[in-house]
Amino acid sequence: MPTSAGAGPAISPADEISFKGDPKDPQDVRLRAALLDSQRRYQLVKRKPGPSAAVSSAVEGAAKCLERAVQEAVRGARYSAWDCIHQFDDEMLEAMSAEELKARWYSLCEEVKEKLSGWRRKAADVLVASVPDGTPVPLPVAREVQRHLMTVAQNQQYKIVTFEAALSPWTWAMLFFAAVVFALSAHGSFASESLISGQWANALAIGVFAGGLGGLLSVAFSLGRVDLAAKIPAMRMSRAVTSVRPVLGAVAAIPVVFFVEADYVKIEGFLKPLSTFAFCFLAGFSERWFLGLMERLESEKK
Repeated sequence: MPTSAGAGPAISPADEISFKGDPKDPQDVRLRAALLDSQRRYQLVKRKPGPSAAVSSAVEGAAKCLERAVQEAVRGARYSAWDCIHQFDDEMLEAMSAEELKARWYSLCEEVKEKLSGWRRKAADVLVASVPDGTPVPLPVAREVQRHLMTVAQNQQYKIVTFEAALSPWTWAMLFFAAVVFALSAHGSFASESLISGQWANALAIGVFAGGLGGLLSVAFSLGRVDLAAKIPAMRMSRAVTSVRPVLGAVAAIPVVFFVEADYVKIEGFLKPLSTFAFCFLAGFSERWFLGLMERLESEKK
């Protein structure tokens, strides 16, 4: 979709968004929906009769941003694609009529209350207060408020991308593999060479299994308690954490085994293998219980 000299915007109303994405991937579906919505808004502005030179320039800039957003989406760069969509929104402000800008301004003011905090919230509040009710909204003010919101959105997107990269399947598969190998090796060769007793080896084998089982059950309960009112980034983060809970449970079981064997935590009347299974299962099922145990140990050491 190249633009030749004097040919106008890079995307025409008839162009189809080439990014299809994976229809089973919520991120791809949401990104394609945002691109289609941007294209629709672009088409509406293009239909306006006799736009001024400033509006024409803004529309052309918006088209270029939309074109670049599609290109970034096609190559799999979701973060860059969303950034280009935000740039598109910025360009579109200049193409709005006074009434459209006023309507957009009211939405921006409410969005500020919901999404901004810290110094950005203070700066946005000053900007909002500078526009009395019933007066025209200065374009630079609207742009600055919208940019604060865009920056927060992009920062959040970047944190999620970074978090998801750290939770790559290979990383967690290797961690789980290490936990299982540790337990099995303790049960076998380590025990035979007296590096670790057979009792401890059995406890580790039981604990890693129980921790993974607890994490798996936690996943099942989490899927049944999805908060449909939660924001999309929060749901993405929750989904990423939920998917690795069985691995986390198996790994968390290792220190719990040592606590049980050392009688640091115990259940009166239970044999140690049953206590090991119960506590490791609980560690895999409830990260709060496990973190509470770690905090208790840390406070006692002090």
